[in-house]
Amino acid sequence: MPAHNTEQFVGDAIASALNQTAVPIELIVVEDGSTDGTRAAIESWCRRDARVRLLANDVAQGSSPARNTGMAAARGPFFAFLDSDDEWLPGFLQVQLSAFDECPDASVVTGNAVSVGGPLHGRPLRPVAGGRRRLALLDMIEREDSVNIMSVFRREVFDTIGGFDPAFCQSEDYDFWLRAATAGFVFVQTHEALVRYRRRPDGQSADELKMHAGIIAALTKALGRLEDRPTERAALKRQIARFERQMLALRAKTALRAREFSTAASCFQQLFERDRRPSRAALAVFSRMAPSALWWADRVRRQLRRQQRQALSGDAPTLR
Repeated sequence: MPAHNTEQFVGDAIASALNQTAVPIELIVVEDGSTDGTRAAIESWCRRDARVRLLANDVAQGSSPARNTGMAAARGPFFAFLDSDDEWLPGFLQVQLSAFDECPDASVVTGNAVSVGGPLHGRPLRPVAGGRRRLALLDMIEREDSVNIMSVFRREVFDTIGGFDPAFCQSEDYDFWLRAATAGFVFVQTHEALVRYRRRPDGQSADELKMHAGIIAALTKALGRLEDRPTERAALKRQIARFERQMLALRAKTALRAREFSTAASCFQQLFERDRRPSRAALAVFSRMAPSALWWADRVRRQLRRQQRQALSGDAPTLR
């Protein structure tokens, strides 16, 4: 568990790990240079329960080095990641570990979660119905969210491929899973939503442009490992092109909403050159000829979406 400035959440995260029906051998919390009371909160848990081990960095290094520190110090045959603002429901580890019994050749079992906070509050990341499913490398390329951080995996994965790439500030887990899959490790997906996944405005995944750039970097890096797999290479290239288009769309919308109309028009034109659909052509034309009208249309559309989300949030299931 990497922990940085999560004083208000880290205690609940630790408690959720210790309250598992399948008791973990140890919980390693890597406190990463927090400037609030995160370290003190972790220390209080260390005094209460010997299973909690604190490793501390005086200066923040980032979640990738923090996770690597934890994995290097871990002693068990299985590893699991838990972010310090998320929570496992009591049966999480038991369900994930049972998948290894059902699929003895599996090396990674990835779970499901319910979103907490944000416009997706109360919704699962994936459908909760269905059985366990094996994931091929092609599945992971075509669906970048098919494997998530809420995973349990054999320590042989870390021993074979090493830790997270510290050069990644976004999508570092996606790079890790792609490396594991190309190394031949078997992945299994479970459907039970047994994690409370918190979405915060200051969370890493909140910045869509950076997230997309991280995904592109992970996919581009994977190209070099798949010289003899043309189907997967073709899928990688399609996905890279897809996320590049999405980044252009995001930049265009950001510029439009900031009334930076020349930048918006340039991005919409570049998007049309990569995607020749009529809707893209219309955006390219309107961003040049009537940018103020396009700005107002976007504003109205966003307002309608906010109203729809507010109406839906009243029906969201309770999570406690």
